Amino acid sequence: MHLKRVRVPDFRVLKDIDITFEPDLVPRIFPVGSLNGGGKSTLLQLIFTLLHCCVDESRIPYLQNVIDGFDIDTDLGRRDLSTINIVIENNNVELKFFCCNQVYLNSRIEPQIEANNNCIGLVELVKLKKKIHSDYGDIQSIITNLNRLRPRNISRRGKYTFEDENISDRYREFLILELASILKTNIIKENEVFYSKFKHTILKVENHNFSIIEYEEAIESIIDFIKSHIRLLKKPHENNHGQIQKSWLNEKYCYICTLDTETEDNLVFLICEFQSSIPTDFIDILTSIKQNIFLAAPITQVFRFLEKSDRSLLFKGGELSKKYYSQLEKAKSELPGFFAYDFLAVELLIKALLKARDDDFRVANANGGGQDYGNSYQQLFKNITRMLGDKQISIEGDFTGVRFSKVEDNGNIIELYPDDFSHGELKRLSLYMWLKFNEIKDAIVLMDEVEIALHPDWQYQIVNDLQTWAPNNQYILATHSYELCQALTPAHVKEIEPKLLIKKP
Repeated sequence: MHLKRVRVPDFRVLKDIDITFEPDLVPRIFPVGSLNGGGKSTLLQLIFTLLHCCVDESRIPYLQNVIDGFDIDTDLGRRDLSTINIVIENNNVELKFFCCNQVYLNSRIEPQIEANNNCIGLVELVKLKKKIHSDYGDIQSIITNLNRLRPRNISRRGKYTFEDENISDRYREFLILELASILKTNIIKENEVFYSKFKHTILKVENHNFSIIEYEEAIESIIDFIKSHIRLLKKPHENNHGQIQKSWLNEKYCYICTLDTETEDNLVFLICEFQSSIPTDFIDILTSIKQNIFLAAPITQVFRFLEKSDRSLLFKGGELSKKYYSQLEKAKSELPGFFAYDFLAVELLIKALLKARDDDFRVANANGGGQDYGNSYQQLFKNITRMLGDKQISIEGDFTGVRFSKVEDNGNIIELYPDDFSHGELKRLSLYMWLKFNEIKDAIVLMDEVEIALHPDWQYQIVNDLQTWAPNNQYILATHSYELCQALTPAHVKEIEPKLLIKKP
């Protein structure tokens, strides 16, 4: 997979960006240079979120955060965000992402979509999604309130007392009627089983014609039924984004998401217009791309895909600023293609060692438990030792940590501590482990300021490192480093304003 070309006409500080990454250049490593404020990080985060999040509903909020504030001209009704060209197995795929309003959608796009009996307009589909979300929340709230209405016991005189004694008879009646209304309008019409089971009870509730025994039975029966079918009720809400994409998808356009607007009458949509020579479903193409796009960036970077309120916490002190980093950790868990440079990714290192050990065990098991054993574990140790020079690594017996040591000239072995390593050594090891453990191959890897903490010689060397560690990937490196750029030909180096490489007289 190869990112061939990226165009961004006007997004934040990015103006008239048009960069081509030639597929025939070797190695496939392309520095993108500029002075501070040129938008290199913005460019990488935009590319990453568009490609990594666009067909995964759980990741859509991260994409929405990145393009928050991307206003469109009401008169034109459309504004282009980015056009991305990708080569997949010698096939060209062009993805043109743009935002548009309802007027443009209804007049310029939807008439091009071939009508069929099962397709309704995108505006109606999006509003239906919001309604399902709201209705499901209402149903959950009703279940909670109904639990409070369960009869606790019956006195000798036949009078019921309730778990919540503060609920008045009038409010209790209101809740029952509200339940009947929601069930009738949102579930019964779609569920014949429910309708046949509770039609008589609901009619009695609406007509205020039910005894206390019937009241108790109705509550118990309805709660039990809803709980037993809760997955069916929840499923339309959980999968609604994908349903909208597939319902509205045709051979040219794909719905990505809706941007936040003040009213439902002024919706703004992010749409992808695509062209592809690959004879397969477009959602499958986007799914393949999202699994092969990665972003690595220093943890000190400001990540626009976090919510604006979380980003603003960086200007706060004390406990508030810590919340930003907790949200960053959450993003790392929900965006599997995202990696934040750390001093040393210890957990990743342990997982890699355990994985190598387990791979060796599988080899031994496949050979019938004989002497033939895999060499993944020993090879990983050798690679790490080679990278660290005179330092060695071992894993603690309970697999909760790693130890580093060094053999002195007199043969003595001394234990090393984090302060015995340079920041650059730990950074380089973390990058190596990230690429190796995740088995990142034939992928597009976006790396922001990879040269941080590296000596100029190592900045030059990082190009050879990446080529050695995972040669089948394409690397796009946002950088300030002259040394890194000089490790490649001038054709490899891409620049955006204000330019990094200034010609000397």
